[in-house]
Amino acid sequence: MKKITAANLEKILASGEKINIVDVREDTEVAEGKIPDAKHIALGQLPDRLNELE
Repeated sequence: MKKITAANLEKILASGEKINIVDVREDTEVAEGKIPDAKHIALGQLPDRLNELE
């Protein structure tokens, strides 16, 4: 799994490149703003929900 900065993500999304994004923030954080098409799985739930990821 690769980590990228917000600035790099912005460039990738603007280029139209297709990537899988997993947003591991908590529900309250995501409610403040979500990355379009990101898969939201809170970090604490990640081990139990790995089967949802490609």
